[in-house]
Amino acid sequence: MRNIKTVEVIRAIVYIMDKSMGEPLLGDLELKLDDETIEFLTRHIMRCSADEETKCTIFDGESNEIKEIALETLENSEAFYDKTREIAKLYYSFMMNNSEEASGDLIVCVFRCEYGICLGIIKLDYNKTYTHNIDYVEEKMAITIQSQMIGIPGPGQKIQKGTIINFENKDCQALVLDREIKKGGENSLLKFLKCSVISDKRDNTKNILNTSEKWIRDTLTNDADTAEKVRRTVTKALKSDDVVNVETIAHYALDKKQELKDEYLNTLKDAGIDKYEIPVDREWAEKKLNRKKLKIDKDIEIYINTMAYEDSERFEIKRNGDGTINILIKHVRNYMEKA
Repeated sequence: MRNIKTVEVIRAIVYIMDKSMGEPLLGDLELKLDDETIEFLTRHIMRCSADEETKCTIFDGESNEIKEIALETLENSEAFYDKTREIAKLYYSFMMNNSEEASGDLIVCVFRCEYGICLGIIKLDYNKTYTHNIDYVEEKMAITIQSQMIGIPGPGQKIQKGTIINFENKDCQALVLDREIKKGGENSLLKFLKCSVISDKRDNTKNILNTSEKWIRDTLTNDADTAEKVRRTVTKALKSDDVVNVETIAHYALDKKQELKDEYLNTLKDAGIDKYEIPVDREWAEKKLNRKKLKIDKDIEIYINTMAYEDSERFEIKRNGDGTINILIKHVRNYMEKA
């Protein structure tokens, strides 16, 4: 369900979840789906599905209140109003028991995308905005600036929490965005939904890339030659194959260095990559690895896209045979110095 590209909003409703009120403010009418509202919802849904922090999850247990409400909402269009109010009341109770939860608006919507019919639960935390205020003092106009905590994230801004539920995909029943998950927060959205995180292609790809880079930095500090070879091999595999074999990566990257090869594979295993054949997210890898930032001996930095990096007519790595390398930037026609 990641990277949703087409969204058709069918219906939506917004509820005010202000903790200072003591109870949620539940509207009686659905949102009017004009062009601006549809664009607002569509962009938040797409951003939620593509966010780096979004996790694939499945609902825990057979008896799960949110799961049952979501199923009925998606299967019975007449239940939309009553069931979304139930979600809002449950979410408000969750907020009141969680001091970390900020007040905000809760949008619940049903939409169709390339993965089927989905239920979206989007939390829009209030943020501080500023406006002018006009007053008169002794018949003179006084214009001041004042703050107010009623702003919500626009369609181009990040949100803190959001859920996309789809029961047509058995491998991932809910995409959950909650930045508290990464922080290890005990009161994250997973607790409210009663969901468990599962690894998918995106997680596998990030895990291989991040674990490999950490191992390189920890183990190959003074061996730029081998470090470059491992990085190049990992990058090529993640960008070109739907399924990678980590043993094959280790073989080509570390050649006859059996001790390093074993250490590398054990490090991947300790990080949860315990199978040799791993499905990967090539689309994410292409985007993530499209540009490289090379930090060289602590005092040189180079930004380079992969097309130039892989073009031997423009960029070349020369191995000196002693663990060091020479980096050549070739046939330069023009360059600028930036402040």
